[in-house]
Amino acid sequence: MRALGLIGAPGPPSHSDLTQLWQAINAFFNKQYITTAITKTVYGAGANFSDLNAAMMWLSNYIITPTGFVTFLCSPGKWNHTQSVELNHANIARVAIQGAAMNANPQGSLMSVTGYNSSTDGINQAIYLRSCYQTELHFDGGVSGLVILRGGCTLRYLLITGDLSVASGPPIIWGKFGIGSGLECYDRVLVNSVSVWGFGKGGWYLFGPGSIYSDSSIGCAVSYCTNSGIMGYNGYCSFGFAEVILCSCGQGGLFCYAGYYAFHKVNVRGNACGGFGGMTFEAGAQGQAGSGTMSQNSGYGVTLAGASTFLGENCTYSYNGSGGASLTGTCTAWLDYSSFYGNGGSDVWAGGCSYAEIIGSSISSGVSAGNGAVIAGP
Repeated sequence: MRALGLIGAPGPPSHSDLTQLWQAINAFFNKQYITTAITKTVYGAGANFSDLNAAMMWLSNYIITPTGFVTFLCSPGKWNHTQSVELNHANIARVAIQGAAMNANPQGSLMSVTGYNSSTDGINQAIYLRSCYQTELHFDGGVSGLVILRGGCTLRYLLITGDLSVASGPPIIWGKFGIGSGLECYDRVLVNSVSVWGFGKGGWYLFGPGSIYSDSSIGCAVSYCTNSGIMGYNGYCSFGFAEVILCSCGQGGLFCYAGYYAFHKVNVRGNACGGFGGMTFEAGAQGQAGSGTMSQNSGYGVTLAGASTFLGENCTYSYNGSGGASLTGTCTAWLDYSSFYGNGGSDVWAGGCSYAEIIGSSISSGVSAGNGAVIAGP
């Protein structure tokens, strides 16, 4: 077989290797398969690959069968990039990219927030997040970090940082402009504690079927990005256990235009909202925040427009510059059993044909209903 010069030819016949015929067939058709679970190391001395782009280039030569799985284990350290890492393998759902074991679980209460999109807070947040993670993937030149073009990859224990700029040139995907984001998603990705800091666009950019979800209880943070922490155009987020931290971004913690965004626990603080809310839902978007804190944002804690709905019960809406929650159009919000205090405007404002329910909630700054309705009770 080796005399044929075929890639992966198995060599002389061997009674101890019963896979030689399989290897020979693979070599003849210039195809290679991964049929078992394997781990490859990335970054640093002695690693299998110098960086994730090299690892993905190697993976492009292989088909991962249903019995196979590939884990790329990223070494501890800060690893610099000037190019995005594209996840675009046909079998990417059988791939995990994993950092070194974490030092601590990120917690929203420990993120520095003293102002709106404050550079001092941004620096302190980066220091704090680096104390939680051992593996940091840093991207220079305004490029996006990881670009998810096919769905199903698992990301674990990674801090992804940018340089607060946006690269010039065309977007990676037709018609939309996610370049300069930490996670640029056009398909689904599973994250188990992946935090993003300091990108010139958004932290997470979700377009079309792009979605981010988690089955872990370890928190994820998105902080100090120039635009919104999460930018969603349709898209989908689902966090059933982990806390999601959205702090100190320049245009709000979350902006979604349509789509569905559900968080078991969310901490939205210190965002300079630029006319938006700490969390903004538009164009029929659906949102859910359980045990949420929407505080210290320059705008409203939550803003709804265009027939959007929001379930934000048992939450805290406090010290927001414009008010606690704002509804316009034909929106509906359930804000029952929540705490409203210290807000700069009305705790709840309902305009248009909107409806807000605040049964069992504590109100300190008052409620304003334009043509909408606010239903309160004991």
